[in-house]
Amino acid sequence: NTYFTSRQDLYASLVAAVAHCSYTVQANGGLKEPPCGLDPVESSDEFSKYFSAQLGPLTAPELGVATEDSGADTWIVPTVQLGYVGMRQ
Repeated sequence: NTYFTSRQDLYASLVAAVAHCSYTVQANGGLKEPPCGLDPVESSDEFSKYFSAQLGPLTAPELGVATEDSGADTWIVPTVQLGYVGMRQ
């Protein structure tokens, strides 16, 4: 059953993309710049565009998976609410 494997891969990719664009908390409590190299505060517009581009493909519905012949009547579409980067699904 590849459905659940595909979902796990999707969510692992989503977590990795968010981590790549997130501050890292250091042992002293300070924040280290995100691995993507863009500071969400200092470069908010550029960061928002980059972050949205990273997440867009991961949150798009998989079109064409179900066909009329398959008898499927349900679509599962992951939704992400990240208003600060303009992503509202």
